[in-house]
Amino acid sequence: EILRGQGYWTAESAANFGFLAPWTGLTRGFAALDFRRPVSIANRPFYLRASAQRLLNLVASTTRFSKNSLSAFDINRRVLEFLDAAKASGAPFFLFVNYMDAHSPYVPDPPFDTRYPGLDRKFVLHLASLETLVNQGKQRLTAQQAEHLASQYDGGIAEEDAAIGDLLQTLRESGAYDNTLVVITADHGDTHGEHGLIDHFLGFVYQELIHVPLAIKYPGQRAAARSDDLVSQVDVLPTILDSLDIKPGFSVQGRSLLRPAPEGGPILYSQGTRNPLMGVGNPRFNGLRRAIFSRSLKLILWTAGPPELYDLAADPAEQHNLYNPDDPQAIKLRRGLETWISAMPRLIAPHSLDKINGERLKSLGYVQ
Repeated sequence: EILRGQGYWTAESAANFGFLAPWTGLTRGFAALDFRRPVSIANRPFYLRASAQRLLNLVASTTRFSKNSLSAFDINRRVLEFLDAAKASGAPFFLFVNYMDAHSPYVPDPPFDTRYPGLDRKFVLHLASLETLVNQGKQRLTAQQAEHLASQYDGGIAEEDAAIGDLLQTLRESGAYDNTLVVITADHGDTHGEHGLIDHFLGFVYQELIHVPLAIKYPGQRAAARSDDLVSQVDVLPTILDSLDIKPGFSVQGRSLLRPAPEGGPILYSQGTRNPLMGVGNPRFNGLRRAIFSRSLKLILWTAGPPELYDLAADPAEQHNLYNPDDPQAIKLRRGLETWISAMPRLIAPHSLDKINGERLKSLGYVQ
């Protein structure tokens, strides 16, 4: 919205046709939209899809039937059309591109599905039921199941990486690359058995879910650089506006990453959210989890259970809870997190979904 108000041509091409559609309000400000879903057997009723896959799987691979969103290269075809339209407009452009290949049910296209060892073509038929059993604590992943998930997750990342490479090459060939700001990040990670969890929409704030990549290429940038500073997703907006020398006209959260980090390092926060239909009857999924980060320390407060404190430098897998209510560091972090929570605006009660959007989220696995 801000950039369109500054004369930018704005477009969105999204694989997530459920959450990145107009009903969420996230499409406001875009001049052009594309959030189509694939037409395949995956959109048929579950019993028909599962029966057909079992039969066909006897003679050929049917993993493609389980893909519930457009692939990265499908998305790129539309993106190339948007880039042509942006050039024809004569205006600067903002383009939002969303990929879902590294997302459950993990079915990257060939050759990315076999790039890493571990593929089990029968496994995809049972992923949904396995997720439920693991998340409820009734079953643990076998080594073969974990290897399959890792291989296909990595394959999905590789497919997205290749698609991003093609997009950047197109920008180079058009002469627009040097003057273009590129931001590559993710909205969440996934668990593949860590902490006894599979998937991401379960309300937890462990590192597997919230430690996501962020790579930024600034206009005119000539050399690479890395930073170990803590960074939040709310920093992306002020960084983009600062890079373009645009004042938002109102107060925004986060900080521009073009500016030095505050003395003592930034303090970051994270809040979990979950599908209320997941884990029904299991106290592990009750309440709400929130985290505060300061340097390598991370404190998690849970409204339905005990706090957790981790030193991520020494324990990146969060296996050793260091929380002691008398520890001065824990007290300071807890006060900071409670102050942040008390300052949060009250959330408006969510409206009920209509049938069409409910079915969209169901097909993506967000609603059962």
